[in-house]
Amino acid sequence: MPHTEAHPSYQIGQRAGHWLNNQFGRAGQFLNDWQHRVGFRRRNYVIVAVLLSLLFYFLYDLLRLL
Repeated sequence: MPHTEAHPSYQIGQRAGHWLNNQFGRAGQFLNDWQHRVGFRRRNYVIVAVLLSLLFYFLYDLLRLL
């Protein structure tokens, strides 16, 4: 049986998609507001700190395997 727009799962998927889209929009707006509140330099420091911590964790995990 082909799925059509009248099928209940289609309606559930539509609602879930709209909800998820709204959540991503809200998260993006929050990050945009935060970025302007704290300044771009501090934002860059946070991004570099997160990336460096991920890199060091990756290296630590890699060295633990050897």
